[in-house]
Amino acid sequence: MATTRIFSLLQILLMALLCRATSIRDPLLVAETSTSAAALTQTQGPALDSPKITVLVTYRRNQTGHLVAQVKLEDGDNKGQTSSAQTETASNSKASVANSAPGQQQLSDVIRYSFHTTGKTWDEARRICDQEGSHLAVINSETEWRVLHDLYALAPVINDVVTSSWAFIGLHDRFVEGEFLTIQGKPLESTGFALWDSPEPNNLNGNENCGSISRYGHLNDVYCSYRLAFFCEQES
Repeated sequence: MATTRIFSLLQILLMALLCRATSIRDPLLVAETSTSAAALTQTQGPALDSPKITVLVTYRRNQTGHLVAQVKLEDGDNKGQTSSAQTETASNSKASVANSAPGQQQLSDVIRYSFHTTGKTWDEARRICDQEGSHLAVINSETEWRVLHDLYALAPVINDVVTSSWAFIGLHDRFVEGEFLTIQGKPLESTGFALWDSPEPNNLNGNENCGSISRYGHLNDVYCSYRLAFFCEQES
């Protein structure tokens, strides 16, 4: 795996993170993460093993008001490789703020993306993400789409799958055909990103109800019973 490719991913993740923390227009800031009544019921079962590549993104507001971000590759080749960046002061940030000392505020947040490289069904993938304390990834902006696209490229070999060209994400239309919802029960239109592959979604044979993303970044509806790689996302 080329080191330059790793740094490309880290820089894209930094851009996503800093955009999220400094722009109130970025859908990543306003997306609700609480589970709605329409969300799928959690399933119980034994823990499932699933090899993965994980990147951890951390940012904080330092005492001068600048936003400092760091991305760390937690799993996979080149584990532990990091990249960091700093922005100018952003007064309109909606990221969480915690008191660090009397009269001072310290901003901090963490985003973790995991790409699981052994195939699972959509329901198995959802359960694995749940067991990690995360959820199947939801793409809320073009920037986040680029993050997943580049993370996909870090895993040229994917095992035990129907195809390595697609990976599950947190999207489905199991309740009403053609009305795609995120894993949190929000309409796809509310995410700000819906780049479908042509001629998708086509509900092939009347039973394609789970969402996926291709290596090239396009969305597709596929059989939930397919065994595919998948993305998990966790936000603090």
